[in-house]
Amino acid sequence: MRTSSPRHSTVRLLFGTVSVVITLVAFGSITASRAAGQGIQGGPKDGLGGQPEVNASGMADYVQRIDFGAGSDPSGIFEGNLACGVPANCGGRDSVRIRIVPSNYATSADWDRALNNGNGYIVAKVSNLEGVRYDRLNLDGYGVGYVWVGDSQGLGRTVALYGLKSGVPKRLLKFKGHTFCRNSTPQAPAVHINTPSKCTDTNSMPMGAASQASIEPFTALASYVVKRVARMLAQPSLDSGLWISCSSGCCEAQF
Repeated sequence: MRTSSPRHSTVRLLFGTVSVVITLVAFGSITASRAAGQGIQGGPKDGLGGQPEVNASGMADYVQRIDFGAGSDPSGIFEGNLACGVPANCGGRDSVRIRIVPSNYATSADWDRALNNGNGYIVAKVSNLEGVRYDRLNLDGYGVGYVWVGDSQGLGRTVALYGLKSGVPKRLLKFKGHTFCRNSTPQAPAVHINTPSKCTDTNSMPMGAASQASIEPFTALASYVVKRVARMLAQPSLDSGLWISCSSGCCEAQF
């Protein structure tokens, strides 16, 4: 009968240990590669690379890693009735109760980069609290959507609302526009509904004090005239803006 020498046993033990270490390192590299492919390396604060439709697993994982409402006070979370565009499309209702909660990373979301060449961001969660469809956001009864700022399949860089069904992203709505309130200051994550929409700037870069002082009186007058004309129209305007805190202070998705 042949027996192993202590030296041979030690070699086999070392070889086995090295094999385990190599396997663990390789597994870690694969995991890191997958995370990099999803565009969420560094955490959800850094956003998500690619289009939600193409990067479905990344989108689903990204949503799960966001703590909606964390760091927000009650005034920064919207819950209330929003007017329907056409009552017949809302089960005959004039309005539907909606809840909108900001992402806990909303204040660090750089909309300018997301709308140009950077990662995209989920900045808010929208929930339909009633069993009827809300037509203006294309949200089914008790449906949930996520406000996405970034690349969207077939639309390019834009702001859109996405649903997730069985982990598969589906675009529900493209917001008709996005603007910035450049005079606002960063704050805790928050959302508000403005009717009519409030922000007017197309560029999020902050204005210098002199420029701001010279343009504010004209902006205020122009805004007053526009609102007066709107009130004189026969049909009331349903133009609304979803105001969301962002890296430049506040940003607004118009619907």
